[in-house]
Amino acid sequence: MTLTIASPDGSALDKTGTFTLGSGIEANYSTCEHCVVVVQDATGTNKKFFPESGTITISSSTPPSSAATSGLTGSLDKVKLVEVTIGGAPNYVSTPVAGGACLYFTAEPLNAVP
Repeated sequence: MTLTIASPDGSALDKTGTFTLGSGIEANYSTCEHCVVVVQDATGTNKKFFPESGTITISSSTPPSSAATSGLTGSLDKVKLVEVTIGGAPNYVSTPVAGGACLYFTAEPLNAVP
């Protein structure tokens, strides 16, 4: 299982704070600023999961683009991820899989390195 935290231009990951996942612009991979994606069995079934609810806290990150060069620390709290498909370029729209699997992180510390 691989957890990826990304931002389209990298700038959102340089801001510290707590951010709500699964609503507003964070409700779809095509619009998210704090894009959390879990890929299960990347060499086999390649299931992808995207947040339906919860928060991400970014507690240390020093601009510019330190998340990309130095990593970041923080946590995921009460994050429910649902199985999705993610469309291709240019929009990358995420669509929940009917009857798909779910993952749940109650309180998961992050210590990410590039």
